[in-house]
Amino acid sequence: MKIEDANIADIQRAQRRGRSRSPETTQLIDSFETLRSGKAKALVAGPGETTGKLRAKLMYAAKLSGTKLQVGVDGNRVLFARAPGRPRKRK
Repeated sequence: MKIEDANIADIQRAQRRGRSRSPETTQLIDSFETLRSGKAKALVAGPGETTGKLRAKLMYAAKLSGTKLQVGVDGNRVLFARAPGRPRKRK
């Protein structure tokens, strides 16, 4: 690796590379938005997928969207629902 000096204008013109969302992640985030309390959904593992991988993708999408989920694994399905919220204190 070689480190060299660069012009500050070059960095301002350079393309920023953020983490792009895959269509799969976008689909998961959309499913969180349509999920109502008291309802659950499930991801079913297809060929070549494990429930561990599905759960990791699910938790990554939930973290991106700021959604708290209750997650469980049952056979080849990853079940998820909105996590119950904390009750508000009354004054």
